[in-house]
Amino acid sequence: MKYDVFISYSSLDQKVAEGVCAYLEQHRIRCFIAYRDIPKGVVWAKYIVEALDESRMMVVVFSGNLNCSEQVDREIELASESRKPILTFRISNENFKGAKKYYLKNLNWIDAFPQPEKCFGTLCENVKRLLDNRQETIEKNNEVIIHDYAKEFDKNPTEAKAQADLAWHYYEGNGVKKDFSMAFYWCHKAAEQGYLHAQCNLGTFYMSGIGVEKDLSKAVYWLRKAAEQGYALSQYNLATFYQSGNGIGQDLTQAIYWYKKAAKQGYADAQKELRNLGETW
Repeated sequence: MKYDVFISYSSLDQKVAEGVCAYLEQHRIRCFIAYRDIPKGVVWAKYIVEALDESRMMVVVFSGNLNCSEQVDREIELASESRKPILTFRISNENFKGAKKYYLKNLNWIDAFPQPEKCFGTLCENVKRLLDNRQETIEKNNEVIIHDYAKEFDKNPTEAKAQADLAWHYYEGNGVKKDFSMAFYWCHKAAEQGYLHAQCNLGTFYMSGIGVEKDLSKAVYWLRKAAEQGYALSQYNLATFYQSGNGIGQDLTQAIYWYKKAAKQGYADAQKELRNLGETW
């Protein structure tokens, strides 16, 4: 995410919003605030939507002025639909009205009137707490995904796609601790069942020595298995082996053969290599 907090406010309350933004950013909380972060002359609504998508939560600077803003209604609605945490910073003792009553009344808020700046510290503490809780929830959800994959393997060990996905989770450290050995293990499981994408990736594991001892002959073996079944990326990678002679013995005829196989499927890098070799496809 590009931002931690999207600050929603009425332009009539910009001075307070600026203070909120400055205080949060002093405490290493990345903020989006419209007056500063939307370039002049651009499609304003497009930037708002993109900024909301790239924000982890929203802070609403609430006042009577905000009650009258239909634009803020749309911002709050988008944040709510995306299930982003919303924290309301009330700078006046006004009742929620209209859409604000619908979206904000039953959520957490901080009463910050009549001197909002004295409550910036409380706001900051609550923002950090919500951000931490959201991150913890994301991590737990990812752990559930991994756990569900594992249960599925117990029921049906032929679920190669799920095994390949699990390999990716371990490779990226997405929801689990990054572990190249486990990534290799699950990729190998999927490859053995004929999953072409996993076979190609397994060749890369052996080629680079990630998660397993480097073995170029095994890299070529797995790349060939996928290449012979029409997998363009494996065809391209196998061609580069033949062209360089790395782990297989140099053979330009075979390199061109496999480049052409990939190029005919629209693989741009293969087409580029063939042009460099003065070949067509």
